[in-house]
Amino acid sequence: MPRKRSARRRKDNSPTDVLESAGEVEVASATQEELGVIEEASASEEIVVEEVVSTTVENVISVIEKTRGVSEGLEEEFEKGLELSEGEKRICLDRVEEGEEMETDVNANPEVPPIQTEEEFENVEEMDESQNSVSKYLVCQTDAKSVVGGKLSGQGPFFMGIPDEIVSGKRRLQMGDVVMVSQWVWKVGFERLSYDVNPVDETRPWYVQGRINVQAIAQNVSDVSFVTGTFCPGIVTDLKRYKGGDFRSAVVMASQMLRPQTIYARHLTEMSPGRITLNQVLYLQLASIMSPQEWWMGENYLLPHPTPYMKGDEIKAHQNHVVIGAKDCHDSFCFPLDKFSERLMGAAAAVQRTHEMVKLAKQAVTVQLVWDRPQVRDEEVQRNLKKAQFLSFDWTLTNKSSVADFLESWEEDTPVNAKIANDTKAHWCAHGHVISASASEINPGIFTIKVKLILSFQAKKGYEKAWEDWESILDEMESYLVLVPNYGGLTFREMCFEKTILSDIAQGNAPVSHILRVLMGKGTGETRTAVRLTGNEKVGKLNEEQRIAHALFLDNESRVIFMQAPAGTGKSVSVAECIASVLKKDPDAAILAVSPLNVAVCELVKDTMEALTEKVPMLALFSGQGKGRYMDRIRPLGDNLLVEAVQRDGNIPPTEGAPGKKWNEEKLFQKYVDDFNKAPRRARERTTTAALLNMTKYRVYFMTLALAEELALDLGNINYVLVDECGQATLSAILSTLTQFRMVRKILLTGDKQQLRVHLPSQMLPIRGKYGFESVLEVLERAKGIDRTVLSRCYRSHSAIVKCLDAGVYAPAGDRLVPGKPDAEMSFFLNFMGPRIVTENCPVVLIHQKTPAQQESVSFSSHNPEQRETALEFLGIIQRTFSGLIQIVCFYQAERKQVTLEIERRNWQNVKAGTVDSIQSQEADLVIVLTTRTGAGRTEDVNIGKEFWADAARTTVAISRPRFGLIVIGDLTLLWHKGEVWRRFLDQALKMTVAVTPDYIGLISNPWPNRVGNTITRPNGSVPMAYEFYSERDSTLRHESLGQRINTINFSSPSFLGNSFSAFAQPDLPRASTSSFAPPSAQSFGMMVIDTSVPPPAVYGRIGRAGPNVRMAPYPLQREPRTSYAEAVEHGRPAPKERRTDVVCRRCGRFGHIEKRCRT
Repeated sequence: MPRKRSARRRKDNSPTDVLESAGEVEVASATQEELGVIEEASASEEIVVEEVVSTTVENVISVIEKTRGVSEGLEEEFEKGLELSEGEKRICLDRVEEGEEMETDVNANPEVPPIQTEEEFENVEEMDESQNSVSKYLVCQTDAKSVVGGKLSGQGPFFMGIPDEIVSGKRRLQMGDVVMVSQWVWKVGFERLSYDVNPVDETRPWYVQGRINVQAIAQNVSDVSFVTGTFCPGIVTDLKRYKGGDFRSAVVMASQMLRPQTIYARHLTEMSPGRITLNQVLYLQLASIMSPQEWWMGENYLLPHPTPYMKGDEIKAHQNHVVIGAKDCHDSFCFPLDKFSERLMGAAAAVQRTHEMVKLAKQAVTVQLVWDRPQVRDEEVQRNLKKAQFLSFDWTLTNKSSVADFLESWEEDTPVNAKIANDTKAHWCAHGHVISASASEINPGIFTIKVKLILSFQAKKGYEKAWEDWESILDEMESYLVLVPNYGGLTFREMCFEKTILSDIAQGNAPVSHILRVLMGKGTGETRTAVRLTGNEKVGKLNEEQRIAHALFLDNESRVIFMQAPAGTGKSVSVAECIASVLKKDPDAAILAVSPLNVAVCELVKDTMEALTEKVPMLALFSGQGKGRYMDRIRPLGDNLLVEAVQRDGNIPPTEGAPGKKWNEEKLFQKYVDDFNKAPRRARERTTTAALLNMTKYRVYFMTLALAEELALDLGNINYVLVDECGQATLSAILSTLTQFRMVRKILLTGDKQQLRVHLPSQMLPIRGKYGFESVLEVLERAKGIDRTVLSRCYRSHSAIVKCLDAGVYAPAGDRLVPGKPDAEMSFFLNFMGPRIVTENCPVVLIHQKTPAQQESVSFSSHNPEQRETALEFLGIIQRTFSGLIQIVCFYQAERKQVTLEIERRNWQNVKAGTVDSIQSQEADLVIVLTTRTGAGRTEDVNIGKEFWADAARTTVAISRPRFGLIVIGDLTLLWHKGEVWRRFLDQALKMTVAVTPDYIGLISNPWPNRVGNTITRPNGSVPMAYEFYSERDSTLRHESLGQRINTINFSSPSFLGNSFSAFAQPDLPRASTSSFAPPSAQSFGMMVIDTSVPPPAVYGRIGRAGPNVRMAPYPLQREPRTSYAEAVEHGRPAPKERRTDVVCRRCGRFGHIEKRCRT
């Protein structure tokens, strides 16, 4: 069992020791060393006893005697220094911004307290004498009226306040400038600063509320070295103003910067501060700090290297850039892309990179990890410590928003680094990932989050105390945990666009230049007919639409091809056939097939394996997170995986003269194989692939788009690129990836304009959906020079589902979707259900359930227990005998979590649950959609139709996943009213089936339920119809029809009044614009829309059902509806006798009759 460390980090606050730790001062006197030991012992929390044993009382007495004579001669000079320090104290207070004041005692006596001991006097005497020397300072932080300098060399204090009044030059001081300070005065009470941000003693911290505390104030500056910079586009990501609205500060970011930087009015030398707005594009003047070459970059400051003062989250910088000025930017982002737009795309990539970093850094925690000790003998524990260990911790929060942010960051599979807490010199000693994070509300307003993670020892090279720190972490010493951001290809993208590599390649003559010009919007509108060159005998199975894309991809022209492919139309098969044909046609062809989704990459590999007629060397790469989450889909890919390739192709005899290199590669390959089998997330994909590609090349590479952009590997002369599910790929990601492969002459992009695109909420607000972070589909729809093809034959789903999709999604958009297979091949679910299906030959089941949803106690997500129970009850009846894959689609994360728990508790192997956003490019034999939200208990809201469950793209994904059967459970009235796609989808489905209540689940428990005609019925012969939904739907249609008729009534004055009638002659009234709902021939008069082409209809005429009667079939005993008492009351006609106006029917909601006599 590892033991706890005997002593923690020493917390020394002596200025002399600060300088010693920085390597600037050497203490020559042994007496001073002994005195320093005593001072250190008085200020430290813990100290090893042996360090003070040699100090005796005699040594201290001799020190006092020596200082007595010197103190009398320096008393007068010291008093002068005290007066100056009080004046400079006021100067220092002036530099503090509102709300960011440094920690200081404002009630302190203006007179400095007298020195009480000889030792204290001697320390002050040394401080006063050191003012005569020159010290070199690096400007570390800026403020409104002064700057803070960090010492580079000299005898002065480490942090020096430098007022603007004592510096003269071509501009005001900025971060990165170097200042030579010749005179200063100490700031009373701040001579000694704690190394910790939260000290345990009375010493003041070095960093408080975003500001660095200074130890002294400069009086004289002998020399200043100003850094110079160049202007580049940047983006304002945050803005602060004073209460009166005046500019206070702004946070800006540009490429080449490590972190966002705060700028003040001192930076705005060429523009007015009042003109700055949030999300504005500015020209930022960036300067590279060359001296010192290495330094530390904090959140709004920098520190010289080395430094004893650190928070622990600083980033080590090497000749990086800081902002020294800003001015107006009159250029704007445009399409077609120019060089300025390209550089702005680089700035946007930098903004997103730092957004990921800052978001995760805010969720860093200092906790005691609870170790799940392995169940082995005590003598074997030490040997097991090198393996991965399971640990956990609890975290308490008091705000639901904070809980949501914490859970979003600490999600499953997120990488984690760990080190000892409260030690600025400690390095990371462990790495792992999050297993799970769950929250619970233990008391009202108090939330506890349980986080489980797995960590393994991973030492930094050259850090000797790593193993000791690892043992301390396992022994429940406080640990500092930080989530590791996944930048993907953002770093490469930022560099590529800032250097305008994209524009330079596009202007050249490389094969990829034409493709880049087209995607940048600089293509021409000329069309080139494809030549039929297949070379593959299996191409005959493609339909005519697929063959068009196939021919375009195989000819010798350089092309950008976009294939609009709705769900299930065979785009993966088309892509696989294109790959197989190219490989057979061109023996030297090298292909890169990518997709933003790991699941889509797996499908591409499988379809290509089926399309190939002979063995072709292919390599499929997956990130660590992808291997951990989709291993069940990755393992069937077999020989195409990297783990198989290194065992098959990595055994090449070593070349002469390099036996050591061969040994290293074999060791690397063996480690990758071991990690892939034991801990897939730790397998080093990039390093292993780079070593393997030095030995052999492959003809086809499969990977995600982010991995292709991030790895930047030498894949050889890639000629063809294919991008599947391109709707979820950003324009900037595709452009930066193509710059790596300059021999590409053909690119094929497939996707669906009606499905989900780039997930915008994951992007920072200033760049959301712009500056290249929009979906590439938006460019493919309007750019010139793109060859477009459309697939319209759906091979995935039953014809009834295809018809609903076409009516709800594609027909209104001008496209079409038709069934690709006969119903006999797609009747698996219908044959399984038999007489238990609602309507014969229709695999769509609509269950109307209005039970109210509940908000999760620990988040803002919702779940519906009753709807969930309905789905589980249905699955409990069919799951044991249904051999297909069942997918439960949830619109809410809380619903998914609850369903997943129920599935795991019942141990259902063929049932999966997922959110709509996570299932795109997936399919299942039976899909159950849980919509969760209902209209019960909700007030009418004009924005209700804008909720994400009503989003057209999200709805399309949810209802396009099934192959053989689709079940929708939810409030059909709410869906029909508020979702445009839902409304059209339900209207089409109700022509083929009947909306039922949850009573239907009870009927199918009987294998042979009653049926009347084509419809299932109760034992008494009644259909379990959702009458409430039908009633509300018909009432809405009736009111909409009446409203449309009233809107077209001619409200003009009768002709006998004439134009001279003064009561109607109002020439001064403003003319209203024609309403959006008015007919084309409508004219505007005053505030009233007038249609002179339509005669006024009979307002009180009988109004029948709007549109076709959707309930004429298939359920039985349907009669033509008659004029009811409700219609008479609604239109103001006399009511029939013996009808009471206070009687309301529960079934249809109308007046005048009860449910027993309802004819609806």
